[in-house]
Amino acid sequence: MAYWLIKSEPFKYSWDQLEKDKKTFWDGVRNYAARNNLKAMKKGDLAFFYHSNEGVEIVGIAKVAKKPTRTPQQKKQPGWLLISPRTKN
Repeated sequence: MAYWLIKSEPFKYSWDQLEKDKKTFWDGVRNYAARNNLKAMKKGDLAFFYHSNEGVEIVGIAKVAKKPTRTPQQKKQPGWLLISPRTKN
């Protein structure tokens, strides 16, 4: 099992919202280093959920719910992935 850091600005998607939703998908990553990390994620890996800009702290631990998949825009922007984090419990 690996450990990852995933970040979100709380006004876009917060830890509280993930707790309410129980599961979500993470897309929109357009940084090559981050994309390579997404490729390495496996189902069951843990991810520290980090609030950036506001709070600036780790606010919870999520679990990768399934292996990374291609984004819906794959035909327009090949090579980009999304992951599906869920609350750890």
